[in-house]
Amino acid sequence: MKNSIKVDLQIAVKNIFYPKKKDFVLWVNSVCNSVCEGADVRGEVCIRIVTSNEIQALNKTYRNKNNATNVLSFNYESYKEEKKSLIGDIAICAEVVNSEAIDKKISPQAHWAHIVIHGVLHLFGYDHENEAQANIMEQKEAAILHSLGFSDPYLC
Repeated sequence: MKNSIKVDLQIAVKNIFYPKKKDFVLWVNSVCNSVCEGADVRGEVCIRIVTSNEIQALNKTYRNKNNATNVLSFNYESYKEEKKSLIGDIAICAEVVNSEAIDKKISPQAHWAHIVIHGVLHLFGYDHENEAQANIMEQKEAAILHSLGFSDPYLC
């Protein structure tokens, strides 16, 4: 059965590019359909588009790193254990993502898709703490992006 993950999109930025809500919904559900392998998963993901100041504060508080980053994911372990509807939260810094797209000479839409997919994979337990984990996560990202018509971001 096709999964249905609700996306609560919160916008805390002004006058900067970010994709349409339908894009976020597509990307989130593409990850879920890929990793849940036929299971009927329902739930909600909150995506908050933030400023560099907000993501820097979050990064310092939760990762002890005092810099802006592109994406942070906060999964709820109780989702799996207690079958709660909230899967997790994702904070994405529009300034960083758009700047990275320019630096990498790729379309902002493609980079946003990659960052959202990366963040959602973290919610479902994927990580890149070591090389083996990173390879698995990168392969999954590339496959999902390819299914959506985007290029492999790791071939650049």
